[in-house]
Amino acid sequence: MNKFGLAIFERLKTQRDKMTVRAWRQRYVIRILAESSDPANRTRIGLAKNIAQADNLRWQTVYPGIFNDIDNIMKPLELIKESGRLPTKRGPRIVQEQGSPYYELTKKGAIVALSVREVTGRESLMRQILSDGDVANENVLKILSEQSPLLLSYMMERYVEAWCEQKIDLLPLDLKKLSRLKDEPLLICYNLLEGFVTLEYRPRKEMLQFFSNVVDREGTSPKVG
Repeated sequence: MNKFGLAIFERLKTQRDKMTVRAWRQRYVIRILAESSDPANRTRIGLAKNIAQADNLRWQTVYPGIFNDIDNIMKPLELIKESGRLPTKRGPRIVQEQGSPYYELTKKGAIVALSVREVTGRESLMRQILSDGDVANENVLKILSEQSPLLLSYMMERYVEAWCEQKIDLLPLDLKKLSRLKDEPLLICYNLLEGFVTLEYRPRKEMLQFFSNVVDREGTSPKVG
């Protein structure tokens, strides 16, 4: 885990194809904040109950981890912010008077959410990211989002992971920073595209047919556990 405390890419040492419990929990928090419009789901207790239900646990067991993720990691990193408060009859009197806070993703949080493959509703996240114009190569991002979402998802994973490892800054969003990583799969993609655009119609069709028989489309998401 990096010193940020954000562990969304953390994997088991003995099973590198599986996420740690901490990584799974943090990814689930980001997913709920990205997908749910119900404020009750976006309080600490709401998040704990959703995650506990998904893993067949008591929410009280999950809550301490959620509290730490929210207050000590995601808020300090400015990935989330308080969106409002819900009235509550539980907890200390001051909590009942002030209400229970619920949260939403910031622009930085939306960028991180795009690196979590399980997250749906990616179009709205992209709109949030592009809303203030502080993004490099905006048109390319739109094209990738529409025409090659899996490639964009991979690039966002590598981008956010590099930020977690403090190799790049998260903002402004500029995928050209990935050039610092010397990423082999991206080099392979570029090599393929560079040759593909020069092909005539028939060999292009043959190439597409070939790769459609080679690529495992069911195996595009990392396992979590």
